[in-house]
Amino acid sequence: MSTATKSLQDQLFLRDIPRLRDALRLPVNVALLKGRGSYLCLHRMKQARQSATLPDRWAVRTLAKVEQWSQTTASGDRPRWRGWTNAAA
Repeated sequence: MSTATKSLQDQLFLRDIPRLRDALRLPVNVALLKGRGSYLCLHRMKQARQSATLPDRWAVRTLAKVEQWSQTTASGDRPRWRGWTNAAA
């Protein structure tokens, strides 16, 4: 099923589908598929570090935090990063 928003996608996957599965007592497996924009791109992260054209100290600090997080994440799922905002994209 496709949704128009990530909020609805999360609601269905994390709350509504499990409730329905439990209420109907059905052995249903579900998977959440996201677009590539939802994941950290290691290539673009390296390009940002090498380009040396970050606009300010905030951008430099944010990149350092992203690099640190990239070493600990198993999925690279950007919304799972505590410091993620759409402004950091």
